[in-house]
Amino acid sequence: MIIFYQKSTGNIVGTIDGRVHTPEQQIMTIAPENIPKEDIGKYEVPTTPRKEMRETPVYEFKQKPGSTSSFVRVMTGTRMEEQVVELLPTGPLGELVRQVETGAARIYEHKILHDGKNVTGAEKIVEKPNPAAVVDEVILDLSLTPEELRVQLPQVVQLSLQNTSPVEVKEVQFKERAYFLHVVDNSVMSANDKDIAHRLCAIREPFLSGEIRLYMAHLPNNEPVAACMIRAIGNKYVYYLGEVLPVGVPLYAFENLIWQVILDAKELGLESIDIGAAVRHWSSSID
Repeated sequence: MIIFYQKSTGNIVGTIDGRVHTPEQQIMTIAPENIPKEDIGKYEVPTTPRKEMRETPVYEFKQKPGSTSSFVRVMTGTRMEEQVVELLPTGPLGELVRQVETGAARIYEHKILHDGKNVTGAEKIVEKPNPAAVVDEVILDLSLTPEELRVQLPQVVQLSLQNTSPVEVKEVQFKERAYFLHVVDNSVMSANDKDIAHRLCAIREPFLSGEIRLYMAHLPNNEPVAACMIRAIGNKYVYYLGEVLPVGVPLYAFENLIWQVILDAKELGLESIDIGAAVRHWSSSID
């Protein structure tokens, strides 16, 4: 694995997976937005071969019967040979890479430790508690019908969805994340949540893998009035954070946003969606 990281923070900003890399990959660089080129570090995780004694066939070339110029390759026996069976990640990040490859760890949840010249290790990022995430789970079973799902929403949300709203909801791609960040930056979202949103939106890989998905509610002129970030974990969605702008409140933008996300998750064939943090958002707005 080749890891690109921001030297000043240690945050990982890109990776090239695999244990063997082409010459083109080895000289590749990246240029994330808002990070000076000189602040980007690159580290190729070294590997060491694991060898085993394995039985291999022995071949000889023998003259083809009835021919003076043709030969055939014939297996004449076997012998034991030491062979390289795999390349094991090693060095200060070797164990982390092995965990990432088996799914036991996520590379972007760690930051690189270095002494200015050499990478010395990695540590898991300890984020400040996200108030929107500190809430009991509210898990909806997506095998239910839309009607059955709707009655499981808070009463205030059910009433809101009965009103006609001009907002439309769509998924936002990575290249369109400015719409999502517009809502984040112009909302009453906490500074900590804004920082988390910006940091996650600076990394392309979780979007490409589908781990992070963004949705927005917008007016007919495409002006965003509410947005949320969803994390895909296995076969379920988890509402992570989101907000609505003042102009979207009387339009029931946030309620319609979450409802459409629920329907989208159902259409995708997911098993469940956890909207616990969204329910907390509604509770706090009522308070």
